[in-house]
Amino acid sequence: MASKYSFKLVVCGDYSVGKTSLLNSYVEKKFAEDYIPTLGVNVLRKEFTLSGDKFIKLILWDIAGQELFAGVRNQFYEGADAVIIVYDITRPKSLVSVKKWHSEILKSNPKVKHILLIGNKIDLPRQIEKFEGDKMSKELNLSQFIETSAKTRENVDFAFNNILKSLV
Repeated sequence: MASKYSFKLVVCGDYSVGKTSLLNSYVEKKFAEDYIPTLGVNVLRKEFTLSGDKFIKLILWDIAGQELFAGVRNQFYEGADAVIIVYDITRPKSLVSVKKWHSEILKSNPKVKHILLIGNKIDLPRQIEKFEGDKMSKELNLSQFIETSAKTRENVDFAFNNILKSLV
């Protein structure tokens, strides 16, 4: 009989880094070319079996990256089992902001044990080298660092499965 698990996973990062696209790529296996900013929070669900014997119920919280929502974001981190910080490899400022996001997470949920850093949009010409994301991840003592493309789905399942394996 399969073991049952339920996890809350929060995805954060600057506006337009591809958080919603990453989640849609993971949950629905599709990519939308149009950019529609998330207002507040968007919650998705995914249920599946991991490694053949673990039934996973995953609640994914996609939180808005605009500063306008900074005052309400703190409540969304509460109870999170893991958090993914996303930056855009074509926008250096989004990597600099990772420290701000990390601080916001720890202030709101100091007990969170798993924080993953994702460099997204590897299908585009990069302005941030992979070693820079890896360096940031190590500097902040994050659980993992992975680069993905929400558009081509490269490393998308791998990233989410890695963090889930660390939770079960």
